[in-house]
Amino acid sequence: MPKLRQTCTRCSMRRQKCDRKTPCSRCVQNREAHLCTTEWTEGYNPNVHRKYPRKGSTPNRQTSHNGNWPSTPLSEDGDRRYGLAHRERSFSTGSSIDPNAQSQEAQSGTNLDFITYGGSDYADVSIGTLLSSSKDSFNKPLMDQSLNQVQNLDMMSDSSSTVGGFSAAARAVEVYHIRSLLPEKSQIFKLMDYHEKYMLYWQGGIYHAPTFKKTLRDAYGQSNALEVQNLDWRWTALLFSILSASVIGSPDAVSTSWGFPVADKVRLARNWGNATITCLILGDYASNFHIYSVQAILNLHTSEHLVGSAKEFVVYQNAAVAIARGIGLHRLSAHPDDSKVIELNAEQKDALLQREMGRRVWYALTSQDWLCTTSQGLYNIQPRHFTTIKPGYFVEETMLPAPDGEPTLSVHTNYLNQGMFALYLITLRLCNSRQDR
Repeated sequence: MPKLRQTCTRCSMRRQKCDRKTPCSRCVQNREAHLCTTEWTEGYNPNVHRKYPRKGSTPNRQTSHNGNWPSTPLSEDGDRRYGLAHRERSFSTGSSIDPNAQSQEAQSGTNLDFITYGGSDYADVSIGTLLSSSKDSFNKPLMDQSLNQVQNLDMMSDSSSTVGGFSAAARAVEVYHIRSLLPEKSQIFKLMDYHEKYMLYWQGGIYHAPTFKKTLRDAYGQSNALEVQNLDWRWTALLFSILSASVIGSPDAVSTSWGFPVADKVRLARNWGNATITCLILGDYASNFHIYSVQAILNLHTSEHLVGSAKEFVVYQNAAVAIARGIGLHRLSAHPDDSKVIELNAEQKDALLQREMGRRVWYALTSQDWLCTTSQGLYNIQPRHFTTIKPGYFVEETMLPAPDGEPTLSVHTNYLNQGMFALYLITLRLCNSRQDR
């Protein structure tokens, strides 16, 4: 007589370990406690019940990859990536995987104060739903124009293709939404000027404002509309991060004079911060490394605490460190041209400018990383792991050496880095003392 099996039928069919309780913990977790039993109604057959199922042979299932996904696709083209249209309160969002358990998870897992997993406050919304319900809330001509531009780029020739995690239809919606968030041309330049004059110094001049403003003017040309779909998305991310920082960091009287009511400042900063992240994703920033991505993420630090997105910034900050290392910002050691700036030609001056921006960005990253040791108790960057020298002191408009005693954007960067290095040493000693115990 065969030995009586103590593993429940559900765990046996799934080939998972069973704790042999009644009901077992796995069935309770999967909400299948009522199905948990050790009795096989038609008898146990190892050739059937212990055999791995073939892919695609499971009947009456509409999921394509994972059995935990809802049986109804989230969109007609299978897109499951949420974008800016679904981010309303933070720089990122999640989605409930099990719609039957959504209400239970939302009660126990939302609004957590620590970086952890939790349920989502957002409902599952498909791209098809957005497109079908766009009559009341969307600008139809602008939406059609965005879709036509995507079609002209041959992005919709293959419905299964994705760029930066977005399908062609989702990408069209994101492009439309980002364009709708841009303020007027005059307002953008006022926000830019304020950031350059009052905020860029405290961030160590992580981008070259004269070059950025010239690029922005060239992008506008004679038009009053900025065609963001024709620009580098990572550069556009930096633009939105500047807008977000300026509107939330400016005095109420100043922002009101620009045409932004005080009651809308937090909402605008949050929306433009969300747009920053969406532009990074549209630019496939995690695969196509560029200093624009690092600058945009660093610039978000100005506004992320004020709009309640500090946890998301920690994630993007670590991504910025990885991107910076990927493009070699940690290896910008001394260069022969650094000491003969006056003798350089245009090409050599441009290379000098790029080196200096890279050094400023790297030292801003190290300062931010070492500052976070006070709250996280760890660091990602060690001084012995990079050879980048400190940024030099230059006049921004000409990139010529600044006279002695004249304040430059690098002064604050280098001074802050010295203080943060002291925090790094304290954390290092604490870690060593724990190991010695």
